[in-house]
Amino acid sequence: MNDREKSFENLFEVLKISEKHNFTKLRIETLQDIGHRYASIFDYNKAINYYHKSIKVAKKNNLSTENEFVNQRLFATYFAMKSDSAFFYLEKVMQNTRKNGSDKQFSDSYNNYFAYYSHKEKSELAKKYLDSSFYFAKKSKSTFAMT
Repeated sequence: MNDREKSFENLFEVLKISEKHNFTKLRIETLQDIGHRYASIFDYNKAINYYHKSIKVAKKNNLSTENEFVNQRLFATYFAMKSDSAFFYLEKVMQNTRKNGSDKQFSDSYNNYFAYYSHKEKSELAKKYLDSSFYFAKKSKSTFAMT
């Protein structure tokens, strides 16, 4: 068994335990991790399926704040698929950022817009978002965001 197969085996075991013992947050995180593993091997449909399962569990248990991170992953997955659905999740990420965001989160969100509009070959709009991303990166002193 290779490392990838072992990681899936481990994640599904954690999922089973979290369901058996009603560890809701762990279940949500594990569903997201499974989705992320599928996305990393370019199995985007399975990734999306597990991301949506995590959202469903979070909503059912009034843990909608757990969805902020998964919306970013859904954006990245749909973006990698070159799907128009990427914009929907791009907007969801920004909505969450506007409610609760730090300067670092604003930098990251604007960087997502930069990537999206660069891909759409809308360079003026992309530049606007890159400038905004850089502004918030400097404001947050996030050297990672500036590189």
